[in-house]
Amino acid sequence: MNKYLLIGLLMSFFSLQINAIEDCGLGSSQSDDCAPKAAPKPKPVIPKPQPEKKNPVKKKVQPQTEEVEEEEEEEEEIKSKDFTYWQNDGDNKLYTEKRYEEAIVSYDKALAIKPNSYSVWDDRAIAFARLKRYEEAVASYDKVLAIKPDDYRVWHKRGIALRGLKRYEEAVANYDKILSVKPNYYGVWVDRGLALYKQGKLKEAQGSFARALEIEPHDLRSLSNDIELALVQKDTSRMLQRIKVALPLLKPNDHEFAILPFLLWLAHPNESPQPVLDVIYELKVNTESPWDFSDIKPVIEQLPLKQQRIARYFIDFFEGRITLLEELTQKIRD
Repeated sequence: MNKYLLIGLLMSFFSLQINAIEDCGLGSSQSDDCAPKAAPKPKPVIPKPQPEKKNPVKKKVQPQTEEVEEEEEEEEEIKSKDFTYWQNDGDNKLYTEKRYEEAIVSYDKALAIKPNSYSVWDDRAIAFARLKRYEEAVASYDKVLAIKPDDYRVWHKRGIALRGLKRYEEAVANYDKILSVKPNYYGVWVDRGLALYKQGKLKEAQGSFARALEIEPHDLRSLSNDIELALVQKDTSRMLQRIKVALPLLKPNDHEFAILPFLLWLAHPNESPQPVLDVIYELKVNTESPWDFSDIKPVIEQLPLKQQRIARYFIDFFEGRITLLEELTQKIRD
């Protein structure tokens, strides 16, 4: 190619580029024709619909109603023949949950499987005794003794149930049977004394309490009952002797902590009842006292009217009819 022709072509090309720059105008706002073209937008990616995943847990369908019922029936069938299950269930309800009637139901189911289980008959009797259904308790204890006639502990519990039925002579005979083979069983001597006391056989009751204290001189139950008996017998010397031994054994969470000072005040009703109030304020027992005050009614009835009223206020407090100490204090001081 002629070099002059090549030079001419190059000059023509640069001339066209310069004219284009001048037409767009450098430094001014560009027209749409001169503006740089934007890159084309990418097309949006639309995700393909995924098939719905089935929940494996939901896929595991619950057993049909018929199957559930069959399983429950099988379990009941197994339990109905499981002696240990019903015995343990009864023990749990009796000793842990204190649901005595339900315990009896469980024991009955256990006995339907093993009718000669002396331990179940024994626990069944205890449940009835705690419900104060003493007749049924005695019947259950008789079942135990038919299996184990020499179980002196069951004879003892049977005697207590008989005393609950006020069948005192039978109770004493029951206790004598135990003492013929266990003469140093001091708890039986105490319960024998209580049964005799209820019959009005005060001298014999005193002898039973004394025998219990010969075996166990610091037994609080023996001491407390003999203190009350000495009060009824107007034997102040013996009463003070027993109180002297008992008081160091007492703690504020014992009902006797306040009851024994009350009995002592009854023996000296002309003295101030304030010491009794003082120990009541120290008590840390919220439940009603199980003490039976019925045997000291003759003592109270012999007091002057004011002291009779004070004594009854104290008993109302011990038995839960007066619950506020402030109320008791106000009544005593009025």
